[in-house]
Amino acid sequence: MSAENPEVYVDPFTGERISAPAPINCTPEEVDCAVAKIPRFERRILVLHRIDGLSFQQIAERERISVRRVEKALVKALTTFRHALKKMGKLG
Repeated sequence: MSAENPEVYVDPFTGERISAPAPINCTPEEVDCAVAKIPRFERRILVLHRIDGLSFQQIAERERISVRRVEKALVKALTTFRHALKKMGKLG
């Protein structure tokens, strides 16, 4: 999140300023399609964190990678997901 406005995020890959996530109206199939666009490694890290509930440290230890690598993988996963939804016309 941005220090000056907690409702704004900065995409680390593009530098684009992103407002806080808005609710989306997607079918489960559309969500599956967007998730399928996430590269395998990043998707695995996303599942370990969001579905399995592991902390960054736990994921790092399990995957034998740095915590920073976990952070970057999650950012890439979520950015890819967001861009896929945008292409489907589900995000503005």
